[in-house]
Amino acid sequence: MQSSNLGRVVLVAGLVVLAVVGRILAESVPNFTPVAAVALFTGFCVRRRGLAILVPVLAMLVADRLYFGFYEPGIMLVVYAALAMPIVFGSFLRARLTPVRVAGASVAGSVVFFASTNLAVWWFGGFYERTVDGLGACFAAALPFSGTR
Repeated sequence: MQSSNLGRVVLVAGLVVLAVVGRILAESVPNFTPVAAVALFTGFCVRRRGLAILVPVLAMLVADRLYFGFYEPGIMLVVYAALAMPIVFGSFLRARLTPVRVAGASVAGSVVFFASTNLAVWWFGGFYERTVDGLGACFAAALPFSGTR
């Protein structure tokens, strides 16, 4: 294996471990998980998109398998996809890395995660009627978990 490939593997493995450990340790801190931040960093550092996507997906799978457990497959798929989205935002940062762009990418990742996962809970969860009122109730119930208090 070439040293550059070995370096990529070590970076990806290290980021997966960081995300898994951070996710498990962060359970006691409401509304905090480092998986999206690791995905954003991975999108910036790892140019091979397939390899970059492995980081949040593998971290989530390992943490869910070892500690949290699995849940409704439709919701789980959306959560995993939403946590991989910061990779796309991170790749945009390569062109020009500034604090404003990093903040924008971070906010965009949070908004995508909030909107998509709550839409998935409304659709797949069975907790809310599949009506506009049910969707509104789902999003209203999610606000305390969004970090926007």
